[in-house]
Amino acid sequence: MEIALTKSERVIQTVRQMILSGELTKGDMLPSENELSDMCSVSRVTTRKALAALTDMGLIETRRGVGSFVVVDSLGGESEKDRNKMISRFKNDFQQAISIKKLLDPEIAKYLALHATKKDLNAIESAFKKMEESFDSNLHYKDAGHEFHMSFVRAIGNPTLTEFFEKLEEMESPFDQLYLLGGESQLRIKEIDLEQHRGIMEAIKAHDQDKAYYLTKIHLDYFEDYYANGLN
Repeated sequence: MEIALTKSERVIQTVRQMILSGELTKGDMLPSENELSDMCSVSRVTTRKALAALTDMGLIETRRGVGSFVVVDSLGGESEKDRNKMISRFKNDFQQAISIKKLLDPEIAKYLALHATKKDLNAIESAFKKMEESFDSNLHYKDAGHEFHMSFVRAIGNPTLTEFFEKLEEMESPFDQLYLLGGESQLRIKEIDLEQHRGIMEAIKAHDQDKAYYLTKIHLDYFEDYYANGLN
């Protein structure tokens, strides 16, 4: 059964579709609050709430007294076919990156369960706390998640490895992964992501090498499968 959109979600979906279709591209100004309200048959209060959510998603920015502007590249071109091509390229880059990370990340987690210093653990916990605090903002959650992943790599203390993983992180996310998902999917995937990261962190803190390795592998396997088969 299809879930009915709330009024604010109706506005969000309208703007998302305008970006996906190429009707709005990076740098373009959105229709005014009044125009969006009329288009979606909602109040200006609801439209402002939706615009705030779109800002948190990292899709737009609002300039006081001027208007709201798109801050991401168009992800759809002019047709569904173009959007599917973009998703296909994303999946390809993501798969290449995660296939390498599946070889390295579990070993890194296992290593840290034995060798992480108090300073390393503090950095990991701090990054995880930022993920929790930014849960309602896709843009900030994405940045916090990146910091969490990189806190593991930096704890190894190898600049070459750190530089290499920065490249992998970039390949995994040529644009915001969450942007491709609907509202319900965004919420669910972040809940799963957060709990999986929590489990890995707690295993490292408990010096449980096998559990840290196993949970990291589960995490990577889950997201590899999700973006390969669950993203349309």
